[in-house]
Amino acid sequence: MSDSYIDPDLLKERLGDRIKIGRGCRISASTVIEIAEDAFLSIGDGVTSRRGVTLEVDRGATAVIGNNVHIGENVFIYVMCGLRVGSGVGISNMVDIHDHNHRERDRRYLATGELDPCDSGFTAAPIVIEDGAVISNKATLLAGVRVGANTVVGANAVVSRSLPPNTVAAGAPAKPFRSFQGDVCDQRGPQVVRVGFFGTSIMEHFEAYNASMFQQWNLPRVGDQVTVESWRRRGYAGRLADALRVKYPHLQWEFDNGSEGGANSRRILANVKAATAEAAGWDVVFTGCGINDVWRRFQGRMDEAVDIAEYEKNVTEIVTTLKRASRRVVFLGETPFDVLHGEFAAMNPEVLRYTRVARAVCDAHGVDFVDCYEPFERSVRLSAGVDDAARPGLWGDGVHLSDHGDELMLQILMTHAEAGALFTGLFEYERRERDEALIHYKSLTHRWRSESRPATARQDPPSPEAEPDNAPRAQTRVHTGAADAGLGAGGVLWARDLLPVLQRWRSAGEVIVWTNGCFDLLHDGHVRFLREARALGDRLVVGLNSDESVRRLKGEERPVVPFDQRAELLRELRSVDHVVALEGDLPVAEIKSLRPDICCKDETYLSLPLPERQVVEGYGGRMLLLPRHDGFSTTGLVSRIRKTEPEP
Repeated sequence: MSDSYIDPDLLKERLGDRIKIGRGCRISASTVIEIAEDAFLSIGDGVTSRRGVTLEVDRGATAVIGNNVHIGENVFIYVMCGLRVGSGVGISNMVDIHDHNHRERDRRYLATGELDPCDSGFTAAPIVIEDGAVISNKATLLAGVRVGANTVVGANAVVSRSLPPNTVAAGAPAKPFRSFQGDVCDQRGPQVVRVGFFGTSIMEHFEAYNASMFQQWNLPRVGDQVTVESWRRRGYAGRLADALRVKYPHLQWEFDNGSEGGANSRRILANVKAATAEAAGWDVVFTGCGINDVWRRFQGRMDEAVDIAEYEKNVTEIVTTLKRASRRVVFLGETPFDVLHGEFAAMNPEVLRYTRVARAVCDAHGVDFVDCYEPFERSVRLSAGVDDAARPGLWGDGVHLSDHGDELMLQILMTHAEAGALFTGLFEYERRERDEALIHYKSLTHRWRSESRPATARQDPPSPEAEPDNAPRAQTRVHTGAADAGLGAGGVLWARDLLPVLQRWRSAGEVIVWTNGCFDLLHDGHVRFLREARALGDRLVVGLNSDESVRRLKGEERPVVPFDQRAELLRELRSVDHVVALEGDLPVAEIKSLRPDICCKDETYLSLPLPERQVVEGYGGRMLLLPRHDGFSTTGLVSRIRKTEPEP
C-alpha cells in the first residue's frame, strides 16, 4: 500500500515560524506533528517518516532533526526539553523517544492531591543522537542520554545511560558489547565532563618541566644542565586525568586543580568557597585534607595546626559546599606518613583518627569516602620481605608520594570508580524539574535553534549607537558591568539602551535573571544570594533602589552607602552583569520593560506581597524565592557598628 505525504507548505502555513522543514522531505500524511506556541521543530533535508509517527514538541522545547534521517512506522517522539538527531540517523519501527520522566508520586510534588497521572510533574533533560546512529525496533531512549556516532542500538533495548560512538549495544539497560571502526563523524559539541580537585600538595603535585627531558630523540646527556621551562601538575591527579582521557576518548574532559601545597583544612575550605563562587560547577570533585592539620602541630606551627573539633567542622562545610556545586563529591582519606621512618610514623595514629572523623562526616552527608590509608599500609606489609633495591618505595621524602605512591593512588581511585560506579550518570545530561530544565539547558537548545535556522533569520539587533540622540528615554539609569557590545564600560545609561543588549542575549539563547534590593553595606549574605541568582541563568541584572527610595523604606539614617558607591560595588561582582537604578520603590516598571526570564527574591517574601509576581507570570516568566542566608543583615551590621562607636 503506497503512502501519501504531507505538503511542507501546509505545515509551514499551520505552524508558522515554529517549524523549519528542508528540501526533499517525505513525511507520511498519517504523521502527527504538534508544536506548542513557544516551541520549535527543525527538520533537515531528505528526511522521511513512515506511517503512524507522532512527533510532539511541548512548550518551550526544541527538537532538531538533521539531514537524511529515516523514521520508521509507529515511532513516538515527545519532547519537553530538547532533542537533537544527527544526520544519517536511522530510527526503526515502534521506537519510543521521550526526554522526560514522571517524578515520584511524592506529597512534595502533588499539586492538587488528586489521582491525576500528570499531577506529580516531570523531570527532563536533552537527548542527543549523533550522526550515523541506528535505533532498532522497539527501542526506548530516556531523558538525558547521548547515543554516539555510528552506534547501533539493538531491538527492545532501553537506553538509560549514554553510549559511546562506534559500538553495538543491547539490553535493558542498554550496554555496549562490541565496538567497531566506524567512520569518524563530527560530534558538533561532545559531552563535557568537568572534574575538580581540592587538596594539599599531594594532590597538587607540581613537577619541573623541560621538553627535552621527555623527547627520546633529544634527551640531554648525563651531566648536562637544563632550564626549567614551566611547572606542570602530575602526581596521581595528573595520572587520573590521563587515564580518563584514554578510557573515554569521545568525551571532552576539563580538569580544575584547586589544590594548594601546605594547606590545612581551614585553608582548603577557603579555596573551596572561593572556587565555588566563581566556577560554573563540576560533574565530580575529589577533595581531601587532614595531613597538614596534624603535621603542623608536630612541627610546633600551632597557628596552622587544626584541632579535631575544628577539623570536623571544616570537613563538613567543605563537603556540603562542594555538594551544592557538583553532581558527585569524593573525599580521599589521607595516606599515612612513611611507616618505615620513625620520625614520621609517630604521627600516623593522629592521621588515622582524623581520617575516621572525615569518614563519619562523609557517611552523614552521602559523600563517597575512599580509604587510602589501609592500601598503603598493606603494600608496605606485603613488601617487607623484598630487597630494599626492588621494594616499591611509596614516599619520596616520607610525606609526599613517589611515582610508586602515585601509581598506587591511581589504582585505588580506578578500583573505586569501577566498583562504586563513580562515573555512572555523569555522562548523561542531568535530569531536572521540567521548568528548571528548560531554563538550565536553554543556552544549548537555543544554539540548536540558531544553527538550524537560515542565516537571514539570525541578524544581530541594532546597536544603541544607531539610535538618534533625541530619542525619548525611560527614566531609569543603568550601570553596566563587564563591557558589552554597544555599551560603555562603567557609564550611566538609560534602561531603554539595555534592551538591544537583552535582545542579543536572547538571540544567543541566554537566560536572563533579575533581582532587586537596597544592597546597603554589601555583605556575604548579599554576595551568596547574587551568586545563587546568577546560577539560575546566564545573565544577572540587578535593580538597585535609589537613595530616596532607601530612606523611605529603611528610615532617614539610611542608606549608609550612597547610590553610586552601592552600584559600583555591585558592578564589580562577577555574578552581576548590569545594575539598574530604580527611581521608585518597586521594580514593576523595569520588569515590564526588560521582561527577564526569571525574577527572584529571598524566601523572606513567602509571607509578603510581591506586586511584580503578576507582571512576571503574565508574560510567561518565573518568580522564584531563594533560600535566605541567616546571620547576615545590613541592619544588624549598622547596629553592631554603632555599639562599638566611642562615646562623644
